[in-house]
Amino acid sequence: MKIESSRVAITGIGMICSLGADRSQIWDSLLAGRSRTNFVSSFEPSEFGLENCIVAEVDQGDIDTAAERFPASLWVRDKHRFRKLVLAAATEAMEDARLRPNTYSGSGGCILGTMYGGSHEV
Repeated sequence: MKIESSRVAITGIGMICSLGADRSQIWDSLLAGRSRTNFVSSFEPSEFGLENCIVAEVDQGDIDTAAERFPASLWVRDKHRFRKLVLAAATEAMEDARLRPNTYSGSGGCILGTMYGGSHEV
């Protein structure tokens, strides 16, 4: 089996997590040693026996902040939380790579990291 060699270039990075709405906020939180763990707030934890569960959720305010950067063509108000998180990271990665939506004609790819969230949408 012959394995062809090809070059890969990472042109843009975007992320959102419990530490912030973009790379800059996340980096600042890491350097400051901040933790944003708390009790579950994005759903009713008692329905799943998780009343005392400590999690590192992405704050709704961070999602709203990130959504302000979405291209106008992305209607997000009624989208599932997971989809908003993906769009937040993708929008930042495209901005970082200086790519504009609907103008890029090359090959590209995306690596998405998640635990379980949004598996029903994938």
